[in-house]
Amino acid sequence: MRIEIKHRFNGSVLFSCEAVSMKIAVKLAIEAGADLSGADLSRANLSGADLSRANLSWADLSRADLLRADLLRANLDYTNIPMWCGALKGIKVDFNLVCQMLLHVFALECADKRFITIKKAIKKYAELSTKWGYYKEIHQ
Repeated sequence: MRIEIKHRFNGSVLFSCEAVSMKIAVKLAIEAGADLSGADLSRANLSGADLSRANLSWADLSRADLLRADLLRANLDYTNIPMWCGALKGIKVDFNLVCQMLLHVFALECADKRFITIKKAIKKYAELSTKWGYYKEIHQ
């Protein structure tokens, strides 16, 4: 069947091919070097997919099945990643993404003393995020 990977904001076709599933279509797009930034991959079954090195910035991964997906060195800037525990199980990520996620936790405001302790503990890793400069700029 013909599968089109469309841009989440303007509906333009980023990649199209004959494939039996969205997972196969995404694999073919990555192999072809397609830029999937802004792709609407919501609800896609991407379990076990090799998404390493893919440009998925601004992509919509909400409700996507990412179980055991490989996101090593993928560009996930401004991507909405499903944050329920089942969605995150077994996803392979690199240290840069871990630091970026810790920056998001660090940016939260919570007066609870336990959170303040956590915030102090993760600061050195949040500072390693490629977005630390942006965070500091808007929170001065």
